[in-house]
Amino acid sequence: MGSDDGEPEDKKPEPEDKKPEPEDKKPEGKKSEPKARSPLFRIGKLLLLAAGVAAVLYFAGRAPKEQHVRIVLGEVALDVTGLDLEYASASSGGDVMRTTQLHFAPGAAPRVVSHDPSLPDGDYRLRIEVETRESRRTVETQVTLGGGSTQVNVSRALASP
Repeated sequence: MGSDDGEPEDKKPEPEDKKPEPEDKKPEGKKSEPKARSPLFRIGKLLLLAAGVAAVLYFAGRAPKEQHVRIVLGEVALDVTGLDLEYASASSGGDVMRTTQLHFAPGAAPRVVSHDPSLPDGDYRLRIEVETRESRRTVETQVTLGGGSTQVNVSRALASP
């Protein structure tokens, strides 16, 4: 209030504990730089990364995926009332990987039956059991599934007595 009438304002002394803080001083000769990694450490990291990538690629190829299989019945299709498909692994002792049953009304089976099983790429023994109005016949064949379309023609095998 004394600034208007020329009297000096009461100045409070600054407390002694508010001294300017000293800058962080590091002893001379000791500068904080990142430690250099040894070449073995870098090689180890690269090897670990390479092993991870190899594992992902290995298991990605063995994962089941949709395969496209076409069974060609031909003219025999008019007599077909059912198909039993059995996919067995050709490499692991013949373990059955997938089975499917398809049924058709008499005279309604298509000449080419499409089937999309979920199986890993590889070699399979495909067993096709064809049920007609008069009989039941079995055809076995070796197929390689690799993500594309695979066609199995059983018309000749079914046409012969």
